[in-house]
Amino acid sequence: MLGERIPENDDEIPVDEVVDWLEFAGWTTLVLYPVLRWINGPAVSTDQYVVRTALIVIATIAAVGIRAFRYASRKERGDN
Repeated sequence: MLGERIPENDDEIPVDEVVDWLEFAGWTTLVLYPVLRWINGPAVSTDQYVVRTALIVIATIAAVGIRAFRYASRKERGDN
């Protein structure tokens, strides 16, 4: 943008941007899980079941947790 200050070091990624991508990854995993489950079929071993279950639980906690935290902090600031 015009007049926007260019950072000195382009190697640094802001924390907010990383959190945005983590939330996106969580929601994407939740959306694609049923499709991948349909394509790959049911788990064939206990290990595979545990890994799939852990993946969906972690993705759910991350996506919902980040969204809830952002909602609460925005509400606290009064941004609505």
